[in-house]
Amino acid sequence: MATVKIPSETPPPREVAMNIHRRGFDGAAIINILARRDATQRSQIVQEYETMYSNDFKKCLSSKLSGHFKKAVLLWMQDPAEGDANILRHALKGTIPDHKAATEVICSRNSSQIRPLKPNYFSSFGTSLEDDIDSQRSGDLRKLLLAFLNTSRYEGPKFDEALVENDAKGK
Repeated sequence: MATVKIPSETPPPREVAMNIHRRGFDGAAIINILARRDATQRSQIVQEYETMYSNDFKKCLSSKLSGHFKKAVLLWMQDPAEGDANILRHALKGTIPDHKAATEVICSRNSSQIRPLKPNYFSSFGTSLEDDIDSQRSGDLRKLLLAFLNTSRYEGPKFDEALVENDAKGK
């Protein structure tokens, strides 16, 4: 069984991009290198790679990988809002609608994650997420998804249950 070792210091994006280019987009190398980076760091690596080699990083990945691994890595390389937009589009407009995926993405995101998702969806697909939900879903599911998209949710610190209980009792 393999063990992922996290380095104490991550090398600069330029060095990582050169390493990926040298290794030729090998699947193990991609996992080994990119699994240790957050979305911002992966984005910086992509920018460095494209600047240094004048190639589209995601197209290079796409041409070297295959199957579910390719799909997962390409989704993983996207900005979170872009990835969510693509998942939702497929869930809403795919050949087989995926109610669970649409519900999971929309209901598990907080307001600060939903905010960039909506314009990203529109710029990628030319229609608003709300319009696609309205036209593709019906009944209570439609109402739930639209409510989660359009209602701000509390993102502050967790509440103290004992204090809430005391307030409710009037103490």
